[in-house]
Amino acid sequence: MKNLIKITDLTKDEILKILSDASDLYQQYLETGQNVDYFNKKTIAMIFEKPSLRTRLAFEIAANHLGRQRNLFH
Repeated sequence: MKNLIKITDLTKDEILKILSDASDLYQQYLETGQNVDYFNKKTIAMIFEKPSLRTRLAFEIAANHLGRQRNLFH
């Protein structure tokens, strides 16, 4: 498992793979109307430099969709 602290920690190929995977997940959502349990049984940590409720909620909702987590605030 690789930790991502800053974007420069990734190679060009790794960035292209992330974008390709994101595109594939989005295309699958458009075709089926359902999200994939991509992050099911995985942990995500989000650290923001500045407080931003709107940004935090957007990321929590996205993570919720990808992991089928039903309790958003626990």
